[in-house]
Amino acid sequence: MAKRIIRLKESAPSASGEFVPTDAYLAGTDGTLKKTAFIRTATHDGFIDTGAPRSTERSNIFVLGGSFVESLFALPEERFVARAAHRLDANILNGGYSGMTSLQLALVVLAKIAGIAKPGDAVVAFTPKSDTGAMWHPGGFWTGNKTYTPVLPGTPNDRPARSTDYLATVRAIHTFTATIGLHLSLATSPHRATDYTVDTWMHKKVNYVRYHELARLQRKIDARTRAAAKDLGVPLLDLQTLCDGNPDLFYDDYHLNDHGQRVVGDLFTEFLEKDVMPNLGKPVVVTRSALTTKLVDALPPDDGVPQRKLVRLRRSIRRVIRRPNS
Repeated sequence: MAKRIIRLKESAPSASGEFVPTDAYLAGTDGTLKKTAFIRTATHDGFIDTGAPRSTERSNIFVLGGSFVESLFALPEERFVARAAHRLDANILNGGYSGMTSLQLALVVLAKIAGIAKPGDAVVAFTPKSDTGAMWHPGGFWTGNKTYTPVLPGTPNDRPARSTDYLATVRAIHTFTATIGLHLSLATSPHRATDYTVDTWMHKKVNYVRYHELARLQRKIDARTRAAAKDLGVPLLDLQTLCDGNPDLFYDDYHLNDHGQRVVGDLFTEFLEKDVMPNLGKPVVVTRSALTTKLVDALPPDDGVPQRKLVRLRRSIRRVIRRPNS
C-alpha cells in the first residue's frame, strides 16, 4: 500500500497561473461572471498574493477558508482580502483554498501558521462551505472523498457525519492559537438566498432534494459558528447575516461577483479595524478558569477510563492551562 500523508491545503508556493471558467462552470452561474482569464499568484510561503507590500515589522492577519476566501474568479486587486490588505497597516494574508473543510483549516493552523506567525498575530477563520459537502458524505470531515479527506490517499469511512464535529474542531483551533499567542476570530461564509424554482441555472449544479438538504446543513453550520464564537468569547464576522442572502452579491450560490467583492471588502475591512487590529501585537487574554472548565467538561465521564487516571488527567490539564504563555 502506498505511503499515506496528511495533506496541507495551500497555494503552491511562488506559482502563478491563469484560470478561465469553463462553459460548464458558467452554466451554473447567474450570468454575472464572465469568461475571461483570472490571475492567481502565490507568495513564497503559499498565500495568494494580494499585491500589498509585506513587512516583517508589521503584524500578520492570516485569513483562512475555502473558495469563498480564495476568490479565484475575481481580479487580484478586487478580491475582498486584497482590498483590506491595501487599506490596513498589517500583513493580511489570503490562505483561502477551494474545497477546504474546517478540519483541513485546522491542519493549516497547526502545520503551517504556527511556524511563521509571531505572538500577537491574528487568525480569521471563515467556516468553509465545503463543510456542508463533507457532511454529505459518510465519515464527515474524515471521509474518503478525494476533495474533503484530510489524508491522502483517502479511504472509505462509515463513521456518521455530525455537525457537532465543527464545534470540536474549532475548539481545538481556539485552544491551540491561544496557547501559542495568536488572536482568533471566526466568520460565516455568506450564501445566496436562492429560489430554486426561479433560478434555473442552479438546476445544473444540484437537484431539488440535495439543494434543500445542503441548505439545511448550511444553516446548521452557520448557527454552530455563531454559537462557537459566543462560547469561546472570540470576535465574529457574521457575513451571512450582514449580506442577508442578497442575490446581487453572488454569481452563483456562494461565490462573490465583482459587486459582492466590493461590498464584502468594505465589511471585512471594517471588521478588522474594529475587532482585530486593536489587539495585534498584544498578548492573548484567555479566561483561564473558563478554558479549564471547557477542557475538563470535554473529557468523557466514564468511557472505560479508570477514575484515578481521569482525575490525574484533569489535574494535568489545569496545570498546563495555568502556565503563563511563553
